[in-house]
Amino acid sequence: KSPDVGANPMEVVQKKNDPLDTSGVPEPLKSLLDRMTAPDPDARFQSMDEVLTFLESGGAEEVLSDATIIAPPVKSEPEVKAEAPPPPTPPAAAKPSKPKTAKSSGGSGGLIAAVAAVVVIGAGAGAYFGGFIGGGGPEFPPVSPYSLVIANSENLPTSASGFVPDPEMQNTLVGRMNDLGGTADLTLASGDIAPTWNVDVLSVLDDIEQLDDWQLSVTGNTASISGSTSDASLLASLTEKYPANWPGGLSGTIDVALTSLFLDAAEVDNLLAQYADCGPLTQVNNPGAVGYGPDDPVLVSGTLAGEETRDTLQDALEDIADDRFVVINATLLNPTLCLVENYLPEAPSSDIQVEFKDGNSGQDVTSGDFKVGQNPVIDVIIPDSLTTGYISVSVLDVSGNVFHLLPNVGRTDNSVETLRDGQSGEVALRVAYGLNEDRPEGSIAFSVDDSSLGKSKILVIHSFAPLFRQMRPTTESAVAYTEALSARAADQMIETLDSAILTTSE
Repeated sequence: KSPDVGANPMEVVQKKNDPLDTSGVPEPLKSLLDRMTAPDPDARFQSMDEVLTFLESGGAEEVLSDATIIAPPVKSEPEVKAEAPPPPTPPAAAKPSKPKTAKSSGGSGGLIAAVAAVVVIGAGAGAYFGGFIGGGGPEFPPVSPYSLVIANSENLPTSASGFVPDPEMQNTLVGRMNDLGGTADLTLASGDIAPTWNVDVLSVLDDIEQLDDWQLSVTGNTASISGSTSDASLLASLTEKYPANWPGGLSGTIDVALTSLFLDAAEVDNLLAQYADCGPLTQVNNPGAVGYGPDDPVLVSGTLAGEETRDTLQDALEDIADDRFVVINATLLNPTLCLVENYLPEAPSSDIQVEFKDGNSGQDVTSGDFKVGQNPVIDVIIPDSLTTGYISVSVLDVSGNVFHLLPNVGRTDNSVETLRDGQSGEVALRVAYGLNEDRPEGSIAFSVDDSSLGKSKILVIHSFAPLFRQMRPTTESAVAYTEALSARAADQMIETLDSAILTTSE
């Protein structure tokens, strides 16, 4: 009877591990069939000699192992009769058409039937263990959807993952991925794909591997190409061929972007203007109309309201800069300082310097960084070239207030002539004193506490006339100060503007 090979491919795979059903077959043929079709190859006959030995023994003789040496029988010399020499005995294999009479008791037809059965069963077993009988079923389990994704991304290793129909395609893609330093995770499976599917997919790969980055996604016979290139002629060639002329049985879409080798400085400026929240941002190495080359860094300077703005700007610049190095060298202030920064008049800086000292130790603090409990001392250095006009000094505090160090109600005269007090050359003008030193009445001295930590800005404005028509209060809000400053800026009396940052922390 015909073997039960299963109703579907999965059952076919399972049936390969089951022995052939030989129930009802008489001995010794049943044992012969069981041995020849055993699922375990080691349990089958290992040579034709073993089969013949089995047949000659009538199925009762134990087959020797491969390690056993079987000595061939010694041929006895033919007995010579005086009256006539016997005819020569032909070799056993020379005349198969005239078989000798079997010596076993089973009769002459037993061996012939058994050998014929060997031929038939051998063919049947080959079909059985090959996976199907007679009819063209799939060699590998079917899957749906039949998908394959091959990608060469900018920042990831090249990879291929999905299903392929045969080991040849599997090995070809693995080799390609290895050549590109990538990986492959491919499963053998059957599916509803064109007969030329392998050749078609490899043909598309040949076309798109020249792109800077690319991805081929295939589901059945439907495919899509995506990627980018800086080669306009390559893009034109691909878009002319696809999607109208996909190879073989494939069809689908293409979406490839054209990128430039150069980054336009105007594009960078547009981003800087969008994120500038504390005064203007500038390109330190602005390349002009040529743009940034592939290896040129993008350097930005200025002031920003905080880390969040800086990090967001960094991400935005890196998105358009491709692999270029992006550096934002910006001073981070706070919303209050930036509010004032946006209203400050446009004026050049001067040789006026701001110096910080520790009131307790008298040591210079060039960084401007002070801890809780320290006593910041602030000096404004008037250069020897500055002999006329007026100097105004204010502190824009992290809390959102403005403290006027000069002039104020305790120190109303801020003319350079008065401040010099007859001294020539550089003059150190102290505007914030040490807590333990003698200081004029109305002067300011303070220590850092933990109520308002962060950055404060020291503003030094030199004008040819008093900055404000009336004395400002010693302390006022940043909003009120910026409104008054904007009104006076319109009079164009401000000649220079200098600043320094004082940072307080725990």
